[in-house]
Amino acid sequence: MQITVVMGPNAPWLAQVQAQAPALPLPTAVLVVVSNMAQIMADSALCIGAADGTSWEGWTLNLPTLMLMLAENQKSIALALQTKGAAVVLNSASCKESAK
Repeated sequence: MQITVVMGPNAPWLAQVQAQAPALPLPTAVLVVVSNMAQIMADSALCIGAADGTSWEGWTLNLPTLMLMLAENQKSIALALQTKGAAVVLNSASCKESAK
């Protein structure tokens, strides 16, 4: 088992995630700006991520997903995927009321 973390170059916690990855108990790769996201997801057993456009790729690939709403504008995606049984939406600190 291994962990693959995919982040954008401007992700606010990128440096911290990169610094912590070597200390994790499982092999962890931190990838930045990937061009093969669908393949990475197809090779995965579980996705933990934000309710963004990539969520639809996971749904298409039937990838079990734990989803976080990090902004109010992600609410409709998260709730639609949860309604379809394609994701389990977890409460987020910035959108506490959104997942109820």
